[in-house]
Amino acid sequence: MLVKQFSSNALLLYHNIETMKFIIKEIMEAKGFNNVKLAEKLGVTRSTVTNILKSPTLATLEKIAAILDVRVVDLIVEDGHEIEPIYKKDKEGNLILVGYLNQLKK
Repeated sequence: MLVKQFSSNALLLYHNIETMKFIIKEIMEAKGFNNVKLAEKLGVTRSTVTNILKSPTLATLEKIAAILDVRVVDLIVEDGHEIEPIYKKDKEGNLILVGYLNQLKK
């Protein structure tokens, strides 16, 4: 299992970045999106979308999910897998969602 760091304090654990990119591309295609259309909605260039998909931040995945009208977990969980949210406590003791554990269903 790979660990993908979202930012200095947020992690996403999943099996393979290529799997996540494949899932996102499948959802994009089903929703009538390509990199150009997604880029326009995100306010970035097409090449930036390509780079984003190589190493997305949680904030970017949230934006993409909103644009595609799906949940963030729908972008990262492949069939036959389940996700478990990963939380950390902030200085005040509040739980903050920082990522997801993507694992095979038992």
